[in-house]
Amino acid sequence: MPEHPTIVIACGNRLRGDDGLGPAAAEIVQRWLLPGVKVIIVHQFVPELIDDIKDGRRLLFIDAAVSSSGNAFDVRDLEPERSRRVLGHHDTPASLLALLRDLEGRTPEAVLLTVAGYSFDHGTKLTPVAEENLNAALSWIRSWLLS
Repeated sequence: MPEHPTIVIACGNRLRGDDGLGPAAAEIVQRWLLPGVKVIIVHQFVPELIDDIKDGRRLLFIDAAVSSSGNAFDVRDLEPERSRRVLGHHDTPASLLALLRDLEGRTPEAVLLTVAGYSFDHGTKLTPVAEENLNAALSWIRSWLLS
């Protein structure tokens, strides 16, 4: 069994307001010190993450997004999907799963959680509504990690 069967990968830029929701969530998850949970915080989903996630049994990707659903956060199961980019350094969680499948011959359970953000302007503070959304998402995250 891998040392970290569950890996949380959070993406975002803390200098762009609510885009820092992913890293903010990951920092809190890190403080929970849950056994078997590894937390990775990145600015972008990049192919180099494969080495860090290849042994995970479950993957939780966290990112900020402008919500079209009106929900505080959205969750969806991920399936591998190859990127249409020929060359590029920014991938999607689904394209990372496809790369993992192609390189390692396996596809772990993977979920994408997007937390609704509102202001992606320069600045280090989350908007008050985004903070509320973060708290709602953290409740779901904790439940998922403990399941």
